Amino acid sequence: MTNAGCGNDVAPCTLRAIGVIVDVIEVNDDLCLACDNNPAAPAYVRAYVYVKYPSGLTAAFCAHHGREHRDMLIRQGATILDLSHLVHT
Repeated sequence: MTNAGCGNDVAPCTLRAIGVIVDVIEVNDDLCLACDNNPAAPAYVRAYVYVKYPSGLTAAFCAHHGREHRDMLIRQGATILDLSHLVHT
């Protein structure tokens, strides 16, 4: 798997598997939305799960909140790009 456009501050990040685009989700920020709205959470938690709702709105979540909200997001018909496997690499 290779990536193009990743590793910088500019979205989008396009992931390719054998030359086929898997998913592209543009987000305004690369920080966890749920952590950002929680005053008890550490500041600036990196997002690894990117979501696009059927309405076109997008959100980004840390690996923890991505897992926590996954079932709800699937029920809502959201497209999910989960890069949480990259957390410990």
